[in-house]
Amino acid sequence: MSSSRSFRKRLWDRVPMFFKANIGRKLAALFLSTLIYGSVKNKVDSHIYIKDVPVRITMPDNLVLIDDAPRFVTVKLNGSKMVMQGMTENDISIDVRVQPSLYKSGSNIYPLTISMKDIKTPFGTSPVSVSPSKFNLAVNPLVSKMVEVTPEFETKPGLPEGYAIGKVVLNPRKVRIEGASSILRGISYIKTNPIPLGGITQNFDYMVDLALDKSPALTVSPQTVMAQVDVIRSHEQRRFSAVPVRVLAASSDRSGLKYEIVSSPNVEITVSGLKNLIETMRKDDLQPYVDISPLDRPGLYNVSVKCWSDRDGVNIRNIHPETISVKIESAAAK
Repeated sequence: MSSSRSFRKRLWDRVPMFFKANIGRKLAALFLSTLIYGSVKNKVDSHIYIKDVPVRITMPDNLVLIDDAPRFVTVKLNGSKMVMQGMTENDISIDVRVQPSLYKSGSNIYPLTISMKDIKTPFGTSPVSVSPSKFNLAVNPLVSKMVEVTPEFETKPGLPEGYAIGKVVLNPRKVRIEGASSILRGISYIKTNPIPLGGITQNFDYMVDLALDKSPALTVSPQTVMAQVDVIRSHEQRRFSAVPVRVLAASSDRSGLKYEIVSSPNVEITVSGLKNLIETMRKDDLQPYVDISPLDRPGLYNVSVKCWSDRDGVNIRNIHPETISVKIESAAAK
């Protein structure tokens, strides 16, 4: 026993005074440091994956993005568990700028690469990787041109019956469209939004927006035009064929005469009037006739054909043929 104590004493005497002074405090400090190191190591050396992080793409002035579909990636982060706990995709921003020098003229594809410097994360974390890190973007050169504006009108409700659209003046008549070259190539005009017509019976002015493509690949300037619209009474022409001709004769003093139509007894009549009136007309609404009452001697006569109608507002535009041949002879003639 004494030899064991003597050995421990000799061993203790060899320990430097630095370690022997305040030995209790030093052991406590060492224990605490070990706990802190383990805790910090556990919190810093952690990683998580954040999914569905949106990628914001910035285009240069001379190029336009055709496909504006959103793009999402998964980001791997290293950092403190305490900081990363509860993180979402909204805590990370990714901004990538398209470089004009990397665009090949004549190509519609731009190879976009996301680097770690494009990814901004909260303090205490750092991005390790991103997936996917490459995208092929559909891009086009940005061009512009002037195109005509054409008016569009509402059909329900439309103008009241008997009215129609006359002259339409748009101001400006042309607008500038700007966008992807492949899109503008097929555009020669742009329509207005439908102009309302319900209940209108007189000329009017109307500020109307243009019917714009919702794609960011196309912009229009200006986006509104003034439409000056003339409203007119709607007239229409219609032709009726094979309308039978009546003969008007004074019977009181013609007992010794008889008549006969020796040419075609039918005529073709063209009428005009309000559209709704003309559309509902029938052949029976027309009464073409020849008046032979002044003719009191036998003979062959070319008599002018006239026509009347019981439809108010109907104008007789043309009768063909204009005359028919009527033969008048004595009733006793064989």
